Amino acid sequence: YEADNQFLTKAGLIERAYKQMFSSTGDPCPICTVIINQTAAAPIPFKQAFVSVGDTIVGEGRTMFFDYEDVQAGNVHPNCNCYYKIIIKD
Repeated sequence: YEADNQFLTKAGLIERAYKQMFSSTGDPCPICTVIINQTAAAPIPFKQAFVSVGDTIVGEGRTMFFDYEDVQAGNVHPNCNCYYKIIIKD
């Protein structure tokens, strides 16, 4: 994320950069599925966190409270296989 942030800033693309969450396995957990579905419908600005400290996500009967740090890239939880893709809009 930090390397992408530096590149996009240096290249003058940060204002046009968005991101979406994806699963590398194709079988994400219920929590990641919520994030993936939200960003599939509407990619978020690159600098915006997928999930912020204080947020709670509920998916398929599972609940996760985010109390450590904002989720800017993949790796929502231990053993997570999710990642983000950058989208440059015109």
